[in-house]
Amino acid sequence: MRKFNLLVLLILAFTGLSTSTALGETVSPYKVDFNKSISTSSHDFKVAAGWGHKVDSYYDDEEYETYYPTYTYSSTAGVGNSGALLIGDQESLGSGWSGGSSVDLLVTPAEGQRHGLCEEGQERR
Repeated sequence: MRKFNLLVLLILAFTGLSTSTALGETVSPYKVDFNKSISTSSHDFKVAAGWGHKVDSYYDDEEYETYYPTYTYSSTAGVGNSGALLIGDQESLGSGWSGGSSVDLLVTPAEGQRHGLCEEGQERR
């Protein structure tokens, strides 16, 4: 039994499960000025340093075409007529009867337990 416990301890030590923690990158400053234009012409655009973009697409087997959600920048669509990024419909990409969906995400940098994105009209916590 002692050899078994030693083996388990060695395995945990080698895999890092005993002492590792998963932490996101902390970025300073955390805030992004959405009143400055953000180029969305490329489907894999980046909002700012430290922000991620999990690009997803829908491939139409009938048309042999790849479709990406459309993001646009607006200087007045945000809270209080401030700047904002807007995403088009992710549920009906493609054309005709064979449309599909994608899950394209903008990922805010880590900042403790706070979340950076919120729905319109909600306060950031």
